[in-house]
Amino acid sequence: MGKVEIVDDCLSPARYINLSYSGPNPYEVSKKIASTLQPFFHISGSGTGETLFNWDNSGDPHTFFFKWWVKKTFSGFTTMWFHIKTKGSVSPETNDGEFIMSIQAIIKTTFSGYSLLFRPLWYIYSLMFYNKRRRQYLEMCNNFALSFRNEMKEHFNLDIGIERPER
Repeated sequence: MGKVEIVDDCLSPARYINLSYSGPNPYEVSKKIASTLQPFFHISGSGTGETLFNWDNSGDPHTFFFKWWVKKTFSGFTTMWFHIKTKGSVSPETNDGEFIMSIQAIIKTTFSGYSLLFRPLWYIYSLMFYNKRRRQYLEMCNNFALSFRNEMKEHFNLDIGIERPER
């Protein structure tokens, strides 16, 4: 059985969008960001998840690191994935601190079929339909990423960080 998997970076040439926060209670601001994922992307509870929740209160300052993912299906073959990370620290005495949020957006497209018929059918489908649709998906994904960045920036008073490729 043949299989084609295409992974596109929506934010090319930069791989991540970085936002930073400095102020009171950065831990709570970071957790509130997680609660905005479902309403913003218009997805159900199964379309988002928290894969990592680390909190270290043994030192001064206390540190935390969170990772979330968002999965939004565009078609039977194509899915948009957002990976959101926050890493920060908070002072136990003043409850002030900071964190950096990093957003990565990719699109995964997977086709599979029987190997004898798969390749010629894939080429025909790709030439006639998919290349144009793929560009539309990439534009939609990029718009989601930039809209999410702007919403977080305005709602939580975050600063736009340096957008640098982190490979």
